[in-house]
Amino acid sequence: MITYIVRGVLITIYIVLIYAFYKYKSDKYGWRHWSKVCCQRRPLNDCELYDNYFSNSNIPRELPGTVRSRLAEIAELPANKLLPDDDLWYFFRDLEGVEFFMKLESTYQIDIPNDEMATQAQMTVRWITEAVGRQLHMKTISTNF
Repeated sequence: MITYIVRGVLITIYIVLIYAFYKYKSDKYGWRHWSKVCCQRRPLNDCELYDNYFSNSNIPRELPGTVRSRLAEIAELPANKLLPDDDLWYFFRDLEGVEFFMKLESTYQIDIPNDEMATQAQMTVRWITEAVGRQLHMKTISTNF
């Protein structure tokens, strides 16, 4: 009987901690935070984004801009103000995140492994662009053989 009570208390504490974490994270990294951050930045067009952050990779030139534009749609933020390492995980809490990856996969005819997405702690333009780039590279290699 006592073990059930202890288990119930632990589960309740766990739920409260998860709620507090998401509440904290949503307040800290939510839409208001990002809209404020974006207002303070200078615009960065897709060419500058690629040249400044992705030119040393074998990622297709249009990919970072495409990923950033789609992320901006979900977050309802200006795309030209998002930088590669902005953590937009807050905006992936609902089905829009699933739809986002499904659109990317269908657009580029690739499959991003679920385990790769599940272990990702941050959802950034850079990580998504590199994940899609890896899959495109693997697709190219497999079609050449």
